[in-house]
Parts: sequence; structure tokens; C-alpha cells
Amino acid sequence: MLSSLKISNFALIDSLETDFPDGFISVTGETGAGKSIILGALGLLSGGRADTKTLRNDKEKAVIEATFKTPSSALKPFFEENSLDWDESELILRREITPSGRSRAFINDTPVTLQTLSNISPLLIDIHSQHNNLLLRDPRHQRMIIDSYGDYDDLLNDCDADFRRFIKLHSRLVKLKKESDGLKQNKELLTLQLARLDKLNLKKGEIAELEQTSQFLSEAEEIHSVLSMAYDSLEGAETNALSLLTESANALNAANLSLIENTEPSIHSRIEAVSIELKDICYTLRTLLSKAESDPVLLEKTDNRIRAVYETAKYFQTTDPESLVVKHNELKNQLASIESGSPELKELEKEASVLAAKLHNTAAEISLKRKECAEKFSRRIMEICRPLGLPNLRFEVKFTKGKIGAEGQDNIEFLCAFNKNQEPLPLAKAASGGEISRIMLAVKALVAERIQLPTMIFDEVDSGVSGEVAAKIGSLMRDLASSMQIITVTHLPQVAAAGTSQFHVFKEDNDNHTLTHIRRLAGDDRVNEIARLLSGDTINDAAILNARELLHLNS
Repeated sequence: MLSSLKISNFALIDSLETDFPDGFISVTGETGAGKSIILGALGLLSGGRADTKTLRNDKEKAVIEATFKTPSSALKPFFEENSLDWDESELILRREITPSGRSRAFINDTPVTLQTLSNISPLLIDIHSQHNNLLLRDPRHQRMIIDSYGDYDDLLNDCDADFRRFIKLHSRLVKLKKESDGLKQNKELLTLQLARLDKLNLKKGEIAELEQTSQFLSEAEEIHSVLSMAYDSLEGAETNALSLLTESANALNAANLSLIENTEPSIHSRIEAVSIELKDICYTLRTLLSKAESDPVLLEKTDNRIRAVYETAKYFQTTDPESLVVKHNELKNQLASIESGSPELKELEKEASVLAAKLHNTAAEISLKRKECAEKFSRRIMEICRPLGLPNLRFEVKFTKGKIGAEGQDNIEFLCAFNKNQEPLPLAKAASGGEISRIMLAVKALVAERIQLPTMIFDEVDSGVSGEVAAKIGSLMRDLASSMQIITVTHLPQVAAAGTSQFHVFKEDNDNHTLTHIRRLAGDDRVNEIARLLSGDTINDAAILNARELLHLNS
């Protein structure tokens, strides 16, 4: 529950600090005193939009800080997920607005994003202002109300998760089908392209071999001539190096060089070694000569093949002939996919079909639960509202089937009739502002039964009523306060008197400014404020007596 509130430098508030007790708190004050300013400050703790125009002093920052006593342990996982310090005794939310327009948010003095602040605030406090009554006219909000009153969250979570998954599947299917349709439209072109690559039948690494062969055949005659000249010089000609070397070896062998030669190996042995190496070189030259034969026919065939490869590469707009091998395989796979259908497409279609069936079943189950819940909800709304000055209220929930979405397939509309023998009409057409306020109060009361919300704030939800109805609204709020803290801003003495405590918002002038303040009323101060609500600015003895009686009835 909200245990204290501090506001500084915000609109008409210079510095405001107050503690709040448990139970039902009524807040009163003259029109324009600043009650809405206080609620607006609380709204900033729920992630509301900050505006530097709200700074009372545009040279200083505004600070709004709310402390909640003994927060529910159900909030602890939120703190762990967001790396926040948990304190079981209190929870502090703070929002700061600087003169530059920058907004900062804190939870237990730890800086957080505005989104994080917005996520935790609804778990601590619900502020219902008069414009929220308009939400009651919105069919989507009506469906949310029924769902919050029901007990089928698991089904709703499953439906939401499955629908999101289905949307992703559908998006992928649309993309694959578009690609498949595009391939089918290009089937004739793809077939022609594949035929061209089939005819070329290029092998991996072939172009490098072809270009090497072409270069050799182009230079074969020159290579053969050089090899022939070398071979003839060494062995082939009548006078050649090998024969001269042999003659030299024979002559040296005949001479008795031992008389003067004293080195090893001997000169004769060295000539023999050179002769052996030279014979091996000659053998190699003969081998190379046998390979270095020019072949004009093969050269022309090789060059034609190279030309065909590069022409095909140009056709496919690539400068890398090797990529044609990859392209060839891609075309084969694409045409095979067109003929047989994409395996991924078929698998996704099957998965989407199964998921769609599951969604239909879940949506149908949700519809049954919603209808059961709507019947109970309608009965309870009438039970609560009839004593609140709506004795002939008929309340129904109309269901129509729509497209399946994250929330199921139900379109919901609240129907009301306020007079006997009147056909129920949509709430937006049938109800006045005061009637909608009372219905919204009943809705909040029912939803409060289902959720563990520590604090609920109403801003003049009792507008448009008076007398006995106002007293019953006060009694209803007091009953609600048995399980949560209820704070209501009211101009009705009957509602104000029903509060287990009462606060007064007022303006006060100093030498330079008009400032808003708040204080808790007790004793004669509370009696006088109730009397003011009863009689206006002129408080007489009768108003005082009536005020005391009202407070006594609610004591």
C-alpha cells in the first residue's frame, strides 16, 4: 500500500509530503485546489509523459517519490530479473524531471529505464480518473475486463504465444511462396540456362588446365626448337659435348697421370661423373622433345573451349568462370525444387496447419470460459449497481465471432438497459456519464476481487450521484478497502464521511505565489470539511449537525 508521498517543484506544489494510512481514504478540496495536480504527479510514477511546463521553478528539478509499505513477495522475481535491490519492508518509486526536460526514474534508489518503472507501477497502484470511463466504451477494454475477472490465464497465454508463433510461420511461408512463384514464372528461362550449362559441362579446375594447355601449345614450336638445339649440342649432333667428353676421358685414361696427380677423386673419375650426369640430361631432353610436339588441331580445340567458357561466364554476368560450376548446381536444385516443391515450404505448411488447428481449439475453449465468466460478471454487476441508483439495470455481454488473434476470436460488447421493458443497447449509446461512473466502480470492485493490487485511487468516480446513492457508493468503497487501500477524490459528503481517514487539499497564498498543500483531517476539522461539502462556503449549525451524523453513521 501507498504509505507516503513526496512532491517538490511540481506545478502549484513547492514542497508536499504526507503519510497515508491503510483502509479507505477520502480526499476533498475545493475545485482548483490541486487534487488533480497530485494525481498527475502520481501518474508520472506510472510512466506518464513528463513536461518541463509542470516545473514550478524552471531552474530546479521536480521530484515525485512514493513509498509503498511491505510490498508483496510476488514482486521479488521482477526485482531479480532487473537486478534491483529487494527490501521486504518498503518499495520506493521516484521520478525526477530536470529543467532541460530530461527525465530520470528510480526504484529503491537504483536508476532504471522509464519502461521498467512503467512495468512495475501497475502492480502497485491503479489510478482511475474520469477519462478512464471512456475506456469502458471500448470493446477491446471490455474484453480485457472480462478476462481479468476470469480464471483462464493459462489458455490466454498459450493462445498469445501460439498466435505470435503462427504469425512468424505465416511470414516465412509468404516469403517462401513468393520465391517459389517467382521461380515458377522463370522456369522457362531457368531451363534454358541449365541447358546451356549442361552443354558446357564445365568441371571444377578445368579452366585453369585449359589455359595452361593453350599457353603450352601456343609456344610448342619455340620450346621444341630450344630443346632440339640443346640436345644436338649435348648428344644429337655429329660433334657434341658428350662425344668430346668421352674422347677426353679416353685420352686421359691412357696417360699415366699418377706421376703428377695427387688429388682425389681423380680427374678421370670426375670426367666419368660429369659424363653420367650429361647422359641423364640428354635422356630428359629426349623425353621433353617427345612431349613438345605442336598440335594445331588440339590448340584450336582448346582455344574454342576456353572461348565457350568465357562467353558463358559473360552471359551469366560473372568474371569468374569457376562460379559457373556452382551456378550449374544451383540451377539443378532450383528446377528440382520447382518440380517437386520446396521441402521447407511443405514442412512449414504442415506446421502452420497443425498450429492453426491448435489455435482454433484454444480459441474455442477460451470462448466457452469467457461466456461462463461473462454470465457471472453480468449478475454481479447488476447486484452491485442496482443499489447504487440503477434499480432496473439489465447488463449483458454480447459475443460475436471474429478473426483469431492473440486473445482468441471473440468480439465483446457490453449491453445495458436502465429502464423496464427497454432492449439492452451498447453501453456507449445507453449510458450517461453518471451511469458509466457507477458501472465502472462496480467493474473495479469485481476486478479487485481477483487481483492482489495494494492501492486503488478513484478520481471523482462518484460524479453525477447524490443522497442515498452516494452513501451506498461510500459503503461499497469502504468494503473494498477491507482487502486493499482505497483512495478516492470526491466532492460528495456521504463518500467523504465513509472514509476511515480523510485528507484535505487546499491552496494557500504567500507573498509571491499560490501553493497547493495537503493535510490529514481529524476532529472538528473533519466535521467542518464535511459540513462545507453539505452546505457550501457558508457553514451553519445544521450543516455541522448533519456532518457529525454522517461521520457517526460511518464510525
